[in-house]
Amino acid sequence: MLDEFLWHIRLVEHTSELEAYYIHSLIKYYEIKLNDKYNTILDVPYGYGRHHKYLRELGYDVYGIDSSTELINKAKTIYEKYGNKYFIADMRNFELNRQFDVI
Repeated sequence: MLDEFLWHIRLVEHTSELEAYYIHSLIKYYEIKLNDKYNTILDVPYGYGRHHKYLRELGYDVYGIDSSTELINKAKTIYEKYGNKYFIADMRNFELNRQFDVI
């Protein structure tokens, strides 16, 4: 019975996966159109990185910034292996000293 009350959790996960595949399709479209290859993604604002699992499975190197310490810490807990790719910063003024293919 409890499971029927948790539908919204599965919906967010399913929606996140669909959105990640949509992002992937846009990237692939522009790779073809511009005859280029895009691999690194900067997610701004990042939140807790709900798309990152799927984007990484598709082969992207994903980074994230968000002004929320709580959300970045949650991401670092969920994705421990990638914790060094998440940063607390204001999207209006930040510097990571690297370039990204997609923002």
